Formats: sequence, C-alpha cells, structure tokens
Amino acid sequence: MTTPFALIQPSSLNQGSIPGAPFYKQFLAQGDSWFSIGALPFSATTNLLYPSGLDKRAGVVNCADPGFTLEKMLDRMSDPVFQQLLCGAMEYQWDGILISGLGNDVIHALSAKASEPQERRLLATAVEWGDSTSPSRYISELGWTAFEKYAMALYQDLDRMRHASKLNKATPIITHTYDLATPRNAPAGPSGPWLYKALTAYSVPSSDWCPLADELLGRLSDLICDISTKISGMHVVKTQGTLTPAPEGSTGKQGHWENEIHPSPAGYRLLAKKFSAELQLLFP
Repeated sequence: MTTPFALIQPSSLNQGSIPGAPFYKQFLAQGDSWFSIGALPFSATTNLLYPSGLDKRAGVVNCADPGFTLEKMLDRMSDPVFQQLLCGAMEYQWDGILISGLGNDVIHALSAKASEPQERRLLATAVEWGDSTSPSRYISELGWTAFEKYAMALYQDLDRMRHASKLNKATPIITHTYDLATPRNAPAGPSGPWLYKALTAYSVPSSDWCPLADELLGRLSDLICDISTKISGMHVVKTQGTLTPAPEGSTGKQGHWENEIHPSPAGYRLLAKKFSAELQLLFP
C-alpha cells in the first residue's frame, strides 16, 4: 500500500519549516504541466505527482507551473523561489530534486516559423524534405543539434546551482521521459493544440504525423537519458511507452489522454506507478 505525496506550495513555507514535516523524505520539485496543471477546468486531470506515493509519507515542495520550459524553470527572474529553495537564502536539505522538463522546450522549438534559419527550428520546410521515407526527413537536423546543445547547457546550469548549495551538492536529480502523444486537434481550453498546429503549419502530410511525433519524442527521451550520463547523480525514470496513444483524428479526452499532450487521470496513475517504483528503489 502506498501513501500519497504531501504536495506543498512554496508560499506555505514558514520560517524554515515545511508544513506536515517530519517526512520520511522531502523533495523539491520543479516542472511543467506534467507536474502541475494540464487541462481546464483544473479538476479535469491531475499530474504525475498527485497520485504518486511511496510506502512511507514523503513531502514535495512543488514549484512547477504549466507552460514552463526548462529554461524558465531555472531562470532566476522567471522563478526565483526555486533557486532560493535549492541554493539560496531559503535553502533546505532535500533528499531529491524532481524535474519535469524539456517537453515545453520542444513545443516552443516546433513553433518556430519556417522563415527562421535551419538551426533555429526543429522542423524542415517542404523544399528540405528530400526523398527519404523516414519521418526524420521532416526534422531540421541542424535545429535538432542546436536543441541538444541547448538542453545540455540547461542541465549543466541546474548542476551548477546544485553545487552552489551548502546542503544539496550531492542531492540526486530525478526526471522522467514523456510518453508518445498523437498530434490531433485536442486543445486544453484556450491553449493548444501544439503538435497539430506545428505540423499543419509546415504542411507535413497527416499520414506522417504520428511517425514524426514518435521520432521527435523518441529523440527527446534518448536525449534526456544521454544527458543523465553526463550529470552526476541524475536519474531518469523511463516512462515513455506506458500509455496507449490517442486515436488519430480524435478530439477531446481519449483513453489515457485528456487532450493532445496531457494525460488523463487514468494515464497519470499509470505513469505515477512507474515513477513511484523508481523512487522507492532510489530511496529505500
């Protein structure tokens, strides 16, 4: 039997104490909608942390916000509280740093206009596709190489923040991979759809939307895993492939998906089971 995390907003911290403490373990979380909100109304879905749990009570101080790129998560101006809690004046001793990042960075990169140079966009224009039948023909390889460097630099920045800490120099970083989303016209209220818009804008044939999305998200998973081999104490929970993709051409909630890129409560329960099991191994 597992015990749900106690999810704590940073604003509820008071004079060096964490509400509900002591905990078996206490984590600092930073992330995007997969750690926060991915649908409207807010009650329509949960997140990867909400249904999670270990076999003992753990606390998570959660700084995540929907729409956050990893770049914004680590920016002292966009979110000064995370930096303060990790290595600043509000620093605590954390057992682990939980990160949900790079998904929105990919979404943002996909939205670059076709008029941008190849190294500043992830998608290739029609004149650049060539004769290959591989879904990679639709990817700007110069743009992907630039994205890899960008992602590595961000995790190096997180590593520097960690090493600047008095208490958390050796605190492990735990992140996850993103599951395979189906490009479809399924927005989250006024936001999105995301993949659907980008692939439509670049005139990618709809028959290749799913193979291309799988290629991009597979590359992202591989990239996160590769970065983890270069950052000391970084662990990746390989959750990709857990959920059943939504049917092509569908809209709205479908099975494990609440909208185009956010899982449903049932989907998050499956992801959380894997995430929690990995945490249990790291923190027995």
